[in-house]
Amino acid sequence: MAVNDGGASGETTEPPQAIGNVRFVLDPEEGERTATPLPMAEVLAAIRKRSGNWPRRIDNALFVDEAGTIRWLDRPAALFGWLADQFVIIDWRRGVGCVAKDEAFAEMQGTSQKYAGIETLPHEPLLQSHYYTCGAIPPGDGSTLA
Repeated sequence: MAVNDGGASGETTEPPQAIGNVRFVLDPEEGERTATPLPMAEVLAAIRKRSGNWPRRIDNALFVDEAGTIRWLDRPAALFGWLADQFVIIDWRRGVGCVAKDEAFAEMQGTSQKYAGIETLPHEPLLQSHYYTCGAIPPGDGSTLA
């Protein structure tokens, strides 16, 4: 079970930075930067770390919580549009060994944190493996029932 803490799904304390599928290495002899493809696991780990473990999924449908409103990321363009909104610059390269956008999208569909459902109203007790958009409900003291 997860409860929306009231913040946007992509809120981080880091300033917006580029995110991509390559690492740049400086060649000391040439004095030039060379793009080296990152493995899929590293690409996804960077996205999850910088986004607070978003997006998440129900089955293979990706979603993000934008201040209590669910936004479905149903295709690679939707995912990368959201990423661009979060990180400002997407530096995604095409080439031998580079993770493609479609491949990253498909891998996120299968490996992102999974929920059984999304709830807009609370349950008591909260349902395990459900995502709640309503935020945490403060515990009561029973005085309302008295």
